Amino acid sequence: MSDQKEKHFKNRRQAGERLGKFLEPKYRSLKPVVLGIPLGGIEVGYYVSIALEAEFSAIISKKLPYPGNEKLAFGAASEQGESYITAMGINTLSTDVISKVVEGQFEEVEQRVKLYRKDASLPELKGRVVIIVDDCIASGSTIVPLITLCRKLDAAQVILATPVAGHNLDPNLNKADALEVLIQHPFFHSLDQAYEKNHIDHHKIMLMLNPVYQAQPRF
Repeated sequence: MSDQKEKHFKNRRQAGERLGKFLEPKYRSLKPVVLGIPLGGIEVGYYVSIALEAEFSAIISKKLPYPGNEKLAFGAASEQGESYITAMGINTLSTDVISKVVEGQFEEVEQRVKLYRKDASLPELKGRVVIIVDDCIASGSTIVPLITLCRKLDAAQVILATPVAGHNLDPNLNKADALEVLIQHPFFHSLDQAYEKNHIDHHKIMLMLNPVYQAQPRF
């Protein structure tokens, strides 16, 4: 087990390349579609898609910030009207408060779909293996509604993949068919623990989602 103060990856490219190499023997032949969660999951997912020779796009989810403590999430809202409320949210917030926060985040999700997919639909998921990639998973509550969404769209399998995760994960992640993690330890709680360079180049992110850029030879 790595020391909790150690940075596990130089940057997201290195993390994505290592994760792609890890996933390749099991998933490349299945011709999956790789979906990255903005922002960091797009860069990691892009390099995973290269290793798997897979179609690549973005999938959108936003955490539900707890009133008065926005760093704390009580669930997530995703595209196509999916949402997930944790037990903590249900037990401590009124239905009206929850609804107000969810509706606000649905608006943010719509804006992100317009930004990252130019308002286009998700790729066809029916009958396909879907690999959802994020740059880390601390609790994973943001991913739960995405699992539901992919099931609704008749994905054959829903795989979650990340370079680094903690141990205190939302139990509803078990609704996925598999969770693939390179490094997992009990003390992980923030991106700063994972990456030496935590800066995200938004221009590069937008390029990675451009079909013309994706069609170019990738090395």
